[in-house]
Amino acid sequence: MSKSILKWAGGKTTLLPKIKVRLDKISNKENAIFYDLFAGGGSVSFEFSSLFKHTVLNDINKEITDLYKVIKSNPLELIEKLLEYQQKHNKDFYYKIRSLDRDQNYKQLDGITKAARTIYLNKTCFNGLYRVNSKGQFNVPIGRQAKIKIYDEMVFMEIHKKLQNIDITNHDFNYLINNNVPKPGDVVYIDPPYDKISDNSFVEYSTNGFSSYDQERLAKDVKTLTERGVYVIVSNSYTERTKKLYAEFFDKNSIIKVRRLIGASVSSRNQVDEILVDNIKQVKENVNKNKKT
Repeated sequence: MSKSILKWAGGKTTLLPKIKVRLDKISNKENAIFYDLFAGGGSVSFEFSSLFKHTVLNDINKEITDLYKVIKSNPLELIEKLLEYQQKHNKDFYYKIRSLDRDQNYKQLDGITKAARTIYLNKTCFNGLYRVNSKGQFNVPIGRQAKIKIYDEMVFMEIHKKLQNIDITNHDFNYLINNNVPKPGDVVYIDPPYDKISDNSFVEYSTNGFSSYDQERLAKDVKTLTERGVYVIVSNSYTERTKKLYAEFFDKNSIIKVRRLIGASVSSRNQVDEILVDNIKQVKENVNKNKKT
């Protein structure tokens, strides 16, 4: 099973076997393109890229996609910088690195420094959260761990190798769908910031968060892709809204129990109900219908 280089709220490592069951129902995958539209920690892209002709790893978070571009092109320099950060780690150094995005020259920093900052903060901040304020500035306090290990060279090089057959894009999910990018027979995995179960639910992956309107337009896009003959698998929290939005795709295996490993509080890391739905049955039925007409 592929490892991720990031601790990521909503990471899919524990869900990979269930996603694989869905993917196994799709034939001719070796000629299809796989789109991971909300890649986050990247575990789904890295685990399943070998099943497809090509993979597109997408995320609206530019810090994350820029990080993957650095690992794809220059992993050894990044490892060298991370070793430096690991050796210097303390409270003062953490807040010094965290404050870099408050500087007006932050955008001019080189890619290695930005990527190292992303990983360092992810591995040393409180509970591994990625959260930004309204200005897009990382604002999670330092974590409590006494010892840190912010990188694993073997994992880095494994991901570097896998990224050679992966395109990295930085778009809103709607951009790819509206531009008719996924074609009939392609496969799209959708793992958005989850629909809010409570006011304490975490959805602040980007400056503007992810609203109920975003959830609704995403569900409309799933229907559009279904009509286009594109296979889609969706993860989300199990709420009244998601039950309604994805009702036509529910089956007896759609509700799953998942233990959340990262969250703002201990209570948010309990076992919860989530959904895992797909349109594989509907797409196959449409294909067979079209063959008969």
